[in-house]
Amino acid sequence: MRDVRQPFVLPGDPAGTATGTTLPEAVGHIQALAVQIAGTFTATIKIKGRLHPSLPMVEIASVSAPGITAVSSPVSDIELEVSAYTDGTVSAWFAGFNAQQ
Repeated sequence: MRDVRQPFVLPGDPAGTATGTTLPEAVGHIQALAVQIAGTFTATIKIKGRLHPSLPMVEIASVSAPGITAVSSPVSDIELEVSAYTDGTVSAWFAGFNAQQ
């Protein structure tokens, strides 16, 4: 299995400085999926996922401080929603192991 590490492209210009939602990332092939939120910011970040691309996104976790959140449910797609943004810059990555390699 190969490590997978990839940044989210966050809303704003520069990225990570506004409210909004990221584009969904296909993560169905990733095992031990985790999301790391970093930066100095005042905002709420909702981690959302779905089991199948035809289903709506549902909230998995909500964070307002830097840290790592394990995604214990198997999901096909994941996205972040930044809300209540007032200050700072948010950055986010997802990581895990590629089960297909």
